[in-house]
Amino acid sequence: MTDEHPIAVFLKARWDEIDPDDAHHRHECDFRQLEFFGDCSCRVPELTRRDIEAKRQILDEHSITNDSVCSTCVTGRWGYPAHGGADPQPYPCRTLRLLAQRDADHDDFDPGWSTD
Repeated sequence: MTDEHPIAVFLKARWDEIDPDDAHHRHECDFRQLEFFGDCSCRVPELTRRDIEAKRQILDEHSITNDSVCSTCVTGRWGYPAHGGADPQPYPCRTLRLLAQRDADHDDFDPGWSTD
């Protein structure tokens, strides 16, 4: 059992499903280049790996606090809440809900994560 928030579990699972070296990409790249050099010049696999890693770091940056708010995001003006400034965003924050939108048609997507 995990104590991660369902959106974190959902996002990690979707990213784990992505294969940077998938067959469609290999078909699109020059087969001879792949056969002789083992790599391609389009950089799709490398960029896909970097994209997934960046998203994982964003998820880590936007962790849930003991108060069930985002550790990073605020609503309203910037500043300390005690001084009439911003309030922490409830978790999951808009940033994580935006990351989840790519897979809004997935069976495990929670409609409560919509950004509308």
